[in-house]
Amino acid sequence: MNHPHLTRILAAILLTAFAAPASAADTTNDAESAARIIDKLSPSILKVEYFLRYDEGDTPSGRGWMERCPNCGGFHGASRLEPFVTQERPMETFGVLVGETEVVTPHMMIHPRFIERIRVRQGDRVAEADIAAYMIDQKAVLLALPAPLPEAKPLSFGVANAAETPDKLLAISWQRTLGEWTATVQRFDGPVSIGPNGEGFRTVPANVVVVTEKGGPVAVVMDEQLPLDDSWKTSPLDWARISAGEMDDLLAEQERRINLSVLRASLHFRSPRDLDGSDPYRLGISSRRARDGSDTEQSAAALLVESDRIMILADLPQEVTARLDRIRIYPAEGEPVTADFEATLSDYGILLARLKEPMPDPLHISDRSIKDLRGRLLIATEFEVSGDQSVVRHEPIRIADVRMRHRGRLFPELSGNYETTFLFEPNGGWVAAPVPLRDKNPEDGRWRSQETLLLPAAELATVLSDIDSHIDPSNIPRSEEDENRVAWIGVELQAMDPALARQHRVSNQTNDGRTGALVTHVFSGSPAEEAGIEPGDILLRVYPPDNDRPHPVRLEESRHYYDSFPWEHLDEVPEEYYEYLPAPWTPAVNSFNRMLTRFGYGNTVDVVLARNGEQQRKSFEVVLGPPHYEATPELRADSIGATLRELTFETRRFYRREGDDGSGLILSRIEPGTPASIAGLKPYELITHANGSPVNTVDDMNAALEAGGEVRVTVQRMHQGRIAIIRPRNGE
Repeated sequence: MNHPHLTRILAAILLTAFAAPASAADTTNDAESAARIIDKLSPSILKVEYFLRYDEGDTPSGRGWMERCPNCGGFHGASRLEPFVTQERPMETFGVLVGETEVVTPHMMIHPRFIERIRVRQGDRVAEADIAAYMIDQKAVLLALPAPLPEAKPLSFGVANAAETPDKLLAISWQRTLGEWTATVQRFDGPVSIGPNGEGFRTVPANVVVVTEKGGPVAVVMDEQLPLDDSWKTSPLDWARISAGEMDDLLAEQERRINLSVLRASLHFRSPRDLDGSDPYRLGISSRRARDGSDTEQSAAALLVESDRIMILADLPQEVTARLDRIRIYPAEGEPVTADFEATLSDYGILLARLKEPMPDPLHISDRSIKDLRGRLLIATEFEVSGDQSVVRHEPIRIADVRMRHRGRLFPELSGNYETTFLFEPNGGWVAAPVPLRDKNPEDGRWRSQETLLLPAAELATVLSDIDSHIDPSNIPRSEEDENRVAWIGVELQAMDPALARQHRVSNQTNDGRTGALVTHVFSGSPAEEAGIEPGDILLRVYPPDNDRPHPVRLEESRHYYDSFPWEHLDEVPEEYYEYLPAPWTPAVNSFNRMLTRFGYGNTVDVVLARNGEQQRKSFEVVLGPPHYEATPELRADSIGATLRELTFETRRFYRREGDDGSGLILSRIEPGTPASIAGLKPYELITHANGSPVNTVDDMNAALEAGGEVRVTVQRMHQGRIAIIRPRNGE
């Protein structure tokens, strides 16, 4: 630091050298002492400036510009560094001259592609610098200058200096305060923490130069946790490090390893089935996807964890996994390899698959604990998949902190976004991968991604060693016929509301009608009937298997009540609006059934219900429900321009076709201007007979159409019947 700036420096000095309040004379003496220390260090302290740039349109980002939050205890920082470019100013930190041309400075963890140049400044003197080495155990890098700076003086460190006043060490830090480059002086001490194994550390200020009260340099400290002994009192030149050239070799080797073990996976799906007027959101499928079937392929990162086992980082809800048709893995070189679905993990957004052709060089899991890797030099691999392309980049990095998260496990934390970041030791040991954490949402029973965690590889290895205990048996590919089937207990439900809650005297048990579902019908032979559930019962909450966390029953309000369906005005509806008519019955798929499905078939759940104002608890085994309307086979009869579906348990009840004469096919879609429309057929009418013969299946109707000539059909609209004649198109 230059003496002309000493006045501004002193104005920003923070003095915490004494715990007790100081007198005015003591404060003056402390300020004078601090000024002398700063003046003594000035020839050795440099300002390090990083000039940043965009790279191929990407915004500069970094992970070293952060500090610990006093509220949550975590690390926060400005990972997006774009303001330094747009404001045409460098990002600044301090550096310590430790050799004639060697400067130790905090590791800012900025990818080299975003660094235009690095410059060091001592007052008005500036010099270009390059990263010469990366410290292994310290959060620092070593910069190399092309030549010594005039009047600059390297600091000399050692325990001998500390011996002058061993109990009164000071910490000096440099940063901008109120726009000025200032120095801060404080007592270098902190609380001692002792772990269960007897090992301990002291929490101290980080990114500081530690000196004695007389200004004798003791050490440079880049970490907030120090060992309790004196091993940290050493020169930065003695720190273990990897040279820049050695790092280039490590990154090249990392590229080779990643090409063999971190791959692109392509997941191919059947198009979603046409829902024919049913609410697509009840099936967890967006309207657009349900209508145009656009979600038929998805790319994701895949990890080769065994020679024939691949781990695909894809958080798929059950209704999407049900349509999974095939999996292909794309190595960096060579032809793609086919894989067979194995399982979906229950806690994490991961699919497991078995390769039909083994691949060499699976990932090697690091044997170091995450706790021991905090602050150490690691290699970060950014593996981002976009369409049929993948972008791979590597850089040196460090774990900012280790915190307890899901199920009491330790997880590493980085500053900024790490949703595509994989961590490795320099020797290639796999440390962590970005994995979405899945959770059963009590609101509607869907699996949802809570957040992406850097999941330790050792945790994944534990899961793989006991895979049967960590899979979701319901989230599997299914046949086209079964893809939309869900679990059931055999009841029809009505959503609660405040008026209904007061009527049944359960306002206090349903949060004034915000939760709960009224049982309006119990199907014969169903699990609900066997458990003794009755119409009028109100389902309050569900307890999943091996979990004491209650999930309130929340049923979305149905828009498909039959009493609002325009049966009496159906002949007046223009045919171009047919496809917008909702199904007239209450759908079998709802949030309650979806929640049961997520709990897994074969598992036992407890349901708490209210009956006559009192609570009862019933146990059920989660079973696959019978086919419902959205999951039933359909016949696309192009010759007449209609789509027909078979009757299912809920539509039989609606059409009152539960007796011996239960024949009938539902006209689920009528295309405008076709023979079916000309014959006067309307959506959601029933065809019970064709040419005098009952039709129970789509095969029955198909046989009548293939016989040729006009088809005489018996049509039923609710409880009224009529005869219609359909003249199929010639040659179809």
